[in-house]
Amino acid sequence: MAVVTTPNSFEFHRDGTGVADRSAGASTGSIVTSSRRVGAARYRLDGYSIVFEHPDGRTERQLFYYFPDSDKAIGFGGSTLTIRE
Repeated sequence: MAVVTTPNSFEFHRDGTGVADRSAGASTGSIVTSSRRVGAARYRLDGYSIVFEHPDGRTERQLFYYFPDSDKAIGFGGSTLTIRE
């Protein structure tokens, strides 16, 4: 049996900063692997893009959009994120 999971989350703060929490894991029988990367960045919206400015100087631009039939989900890069309450 193989199990693969890749949860993603991003915590947006009103001051224009955010924290990413991404993890991936896989399990096949008795072998388990996982990884976790947490990073902080400044963000700004620019049309249908979100621009991240990382502390190391990298800039990253990704597609960003709202779903027209939901006020609890956004499209972000290749992911759909929902608002946790």
